[in-house]
Amino acid sequence: MGEPLPDPKIAISPISADGSVGLEFNQDMVAPDTLDPTLYRKIFAMDIASGLDGTKIKGGFGQQKKGEARRRMLAEQGLDESDGAAALSFRLEVTEHTSRGVKLRTVFDNPSAVSALAEDQFNFEVKELSLFKSASNLKPLDKSAFGEGDGTIKKISPPMISDEEEAQDISSTTDSGGTALSAMSSSNFFVSLILGGSMQELWGMIRSLQMIILSVLV
Repeated sequence: MGEPLPDPKIAISPISADGSVGLEFNQDMVAPDTLDPTLYRKIFAMDIASGLDGTKIKGGFGQQKKGEARRRMLAEQGLDESDGAAALSFRLEVTEHTSRGVKLRTVFDNPSAVSALAEDQFNFEVKELSLFKSASNLKPLDKSAFGEGDGTIKKISPPMISDEEEAQDISSTTDSGGTALSAMSSSNFFVSLILGGSMQELWGMIRSLQMIILSVLV
């Protein structure tokens, strides 16, 4: 009989410069068949708190709100267009949901306003923990599954890049750079081993010559 699985837990990955963020499970979980925005509205809640004054603005799922719809959305949160936090308004898209995690993308009305003058903070909440169940024993998540133990996960947001292609290029370059560094480290390790062996032989020859010369002199 195998070892019992640990309780299911959830973690959040660092937020990328294009607003992508991932929720990661420590084991296989039951995943839905479709990515329905109405479903995720009931499951997730996410807001961003301004690093300047702490004002929070909530993100919603679905279409980006503009004009009158945007003003109503801000009014519901006690804000208007003159408030600095209004520049942080955003919506959420679920791009992938598998047994090992959920990939989200935050789409901002004004990406250049995010963490521009101070570090803005994302606060992520799973409202319906019981919907996330272990695929092996159907045990659901609970608040203890979160690092903070209160059902929320907090992450500082980096400055966002408004040009999507530029953000993707930076992400690709970072990944490629990490791969190249790993390859270089491995190469250096093997070169060190080879050179280390060669140098040992060289020093052995030098020591032998020294002993021969000293024995002749004596």
